[in-house]
Amino acid sequence: MLDSFKSVKQISIHDTQTYIDRSVYLPNVNELTIHDCGSISTSLNKILPLIQLNKLIINSKKFRFKDILNLINVTLNLKTFKWVLSFN
Repeated sequence: MLDSFKSVKQISIHDTQTYIDRSVYLPNVNELTIHDCGSISTSLNKILPLIQLNKLIINSKKFRFKDILNLINVTLNLKTFKWVLSFN
């Protein structure tokens, strides 16, 4: 059974597996923040439609540059992009 949360517009993800395991789909999300995740870009499309994202923030030094480029390539409506690198 797929749970759809139509009222959710913004999401902050720490691990996509949690959403996939619970069969969560977020059809109206347009703002996404990714925290401390590795390569998750292939899993993201299973929980939200990447094409409608207009704001993307990546707050992870584990995220590979190649994956960032791939993610930007499929987010055609992206207006704001921020990559936060903190070396603490």
